[in-house]
Amino acid sequence: MGTIAHKSEEWFKARSGRFTPSELHRLMTEPKTKSEILSVGAITYIKEKIAETLIEDFTDESQFTNAATAWGNSYEDEAISQFAELSDKEIIQPGFISANDYFGGTPDGIAHDGSFGIEVKCPYNPTIHLDNLVLDPLDFAKARKEYYYQIQGYAILTGIEDWYFISYDPRQREPLHMRHIHIKKDKATVEKIQEKLKLANDYKQKLINNLKQL
Repeated sequence: MGTIAHKSEEWFKARSGRFTPSELHRLMTEPKTKSEILSVGAITYIKEKIAETLIEDFTDESQFTNAATAWGNSYEDEAISQFAELSDKEIIQPGFISANDYFGGTPDGIAHDGSFGIEVKCPYNPTIHLDNLVLDPLDFAKARKEYYYQIQGYAILTGIEDWYFISYDPRQREPLHMRHIHIKKDKATVEKIQEKLKLANDYKQKLINNLKQL
């Protein structure tokens, strides 16, 4: 498992240039025509990853400092602690995990015995948490594509089959303050993600080689 502490200098360096589970949905969008292998959004994401490697001592703090993210960060540990108590399992935060030189990420938590992993969201907007409360688990992959692909990405990184998506809002009364949805590693989705990652990395290396000719 990863040993690089979350948001440390080493963490930023490890992330730089790598595709991450939290942004996988950008690679998974389908191109508009059959002749294209990657969507416009995917290509934009690839270029962002290249740009990171061109900036000396890159640390994109901006994505971690908006109000919604600050709110989520404030209550994430609280959510993890409560889910640990609910599941009767010790949950550890593993740090950055790399699959290879172009894909890696940081799961929110993993059961100490490796039986499951978790992805925690603490919505700043309470209506988003409300939507999560009433969400049919069978619709999760469609209704929350971004998080579904993120969880499948962590399944690739860790090999863990069972995951829980946790929505937590401390402003709500119990038991409405927390919802957890069980998500299984899906072989077909994992294979599709790995295929897209390979295509994205090939495209990335092609652009990098072109830059070297300048």
